[in-house]
Amino acid sequence: GYAAFSPFFHWDAAEGLFVGGQFWNGRAATLAEQAAGPFLNPAEMAMPSGWAVVTRLKEDRQYIDLFQRVYGLDLDAVPSQDLAPAELPVPPGVFEVYDRMTQAIAAFEKSRVFNRFTSKFDFVLAGRARLTPREQRGREIFSDKGKCALCHVVDPGTAPNGRIQPPLLTDFTYDNLGLPRNVNIPGNPDPDPGLAGNPKVVAIGVAAQELGKHKVMSLRNIAITPPYGHNGVFRTLEEIVHFYSTRDTKPRVCIDNNDKGFGVDCWPEPEIADNVNTDELGALGLTPEEERDLVAFLKTLTDGFHYPSPFASTP
Repeated sequence: GYAAFSPFFHWDAAEGLFVGGQFWNGRAATLAEQAAGPFLNPAEMAMPSGWAVVTRLKEDRQYIDLFQRVYGLDLDAVPSQDLAPAELPVPPGVFEVYDRMTQAIAAFEKSRVFNRFTSKFDFVLAGRARLTPREQRGREIFSDKGKCALCHVVDPGTAPNGRIQPPLLTDFTYDNLGLPRNVNIPGNPDPDPGLAGNPKVVAIGVAAQELGKHKVMSLRNIAITPPYGHNGVFRTLEEIVHFYSTRDTKPRVCIDNNDKGFGVDCWPEPEIADNVNTDELGALGLTPEEERDLVAFLKTLTDGFHYPSPFASTP
């Protein structure tokens, strides 16, 4: 959720960094561009072509009717791929239907279904709920000692309609947090290069200084969206909060294979050691109690505390 608020991928000259886009490396500039990818990705839906996707759409009469009603496109006029000769070129209409499909998905992602603003935190901001003492301490740590708010912005803004925009808990920038490699990913693939794998970044010749940087995601609904980190190396909020606090205060090579538990005596070395952010995390000095307080606050960011939202903002 809340991906609809991410700006187009761009270089912010004033701040000297890349901002926005979709996916962990921003390679899709817009929601519609992002929606086009999973259908053809061999690791996701693995459809062989856009034409095959359109053919699948044609199997549902509801889609045929809706494309006609909303876009004036006749899916029946587009031949199905499985009925056409193998050498037949892609027929007229396929690309337009596929493009309209991605636009429809993007429009759905902008709806209240994905952007509810119904967390306890929202109701607290609106003056209609109170944090518990532990949650309040966590909120203070979030904005001060924990340095979380430096990237996960908690200040409300102004929506396009002029109303209050609840905070999105991200500044849409990119960072290398020095995460350990996740050796439990099937096949143990090489680490994701982050921004260095974004074709736009590669094209302008700055991939080296962006190696390992991944998008600062919104913390909304963070308590119900494990695992954590771009590679899913952390299973719980407690683990990743402890990592943020102690990354640079424990050995980064676990000689004993970390038998006592992940992050107890050491942290595995970073999967990509270049460009690690050492200014805003790594040695926060949070006590175990402060870490628990911070986790308690993060749990107030989950939608569904009450309905409807106390805010009227939409993407």
